[in-house]
Amino acid sequence: SDDACQKGLAEVAQDGLVIRNCNRAKSKIRSGGIYLMDVPADDMAKEIGDIRMADMILIGALLGYTKLIPKELVLAGVQMKLAKKGEQVVLANQKALDQGFEWGADASHIKKLEAKAATESKYSIEKTTVGEILDTPKLRAIVEKMFPQVLNHPLLETGRTFKFIDAIPYMKDMLKPEDLDNFSDALEEIE
Repeated sequence: SDDACQKGLAEVAQDGLVIRNCNRAKSKIRSGGIYLMDVPADDMAKEIGDIRMADMILIGALLGYTKLIPKELVLAGVQMKLAKKGEQVVLANQKALDQGFEWGADASHIKKLEAKAATESKYSIEKTTVGEILDTPKLRAIVEKMFPQVLNHPLLETGRTFKFIDAIPYMKDMLKPEDLDNFSDALEEIE
């Protein structure tokens, strides 16, 4: 999901790799200095005939890119581990892994997200608290304009110490990914 992806980015090292299911996580990534592989894993899994194969496709993409383990060894491991579940399950998982391997092995699917300039903005959804947003007139005005319904959230005062990004799961029914992108851009423009 977009929330999980944005939260997890804080843990990614410089020049680290993020592999995400772009059918589920679509918002703009705000971290720089990392590599991103967007994998349409849900679409690929539907082509196989089972949406549950999306995670196996992502694992295959990781292994295809990193080449940590030879594909044949992983496919044999799937055969051993899932044999009790029947040949159809084994074949579907192997096909998902194979498609993921192929996707990950194609370097054109990787893009480098450049690190931000040394002069970072004063505000961002990653470092600004809900309380700062409520107490800073310029920031509050952005919220009032973009998604005023958030100001009526019953837990708003309780969440004042949360970084905005950590409060998003509590407001997910009030915010769309594009709203978050626009809000984040607006915050970063304020000095």
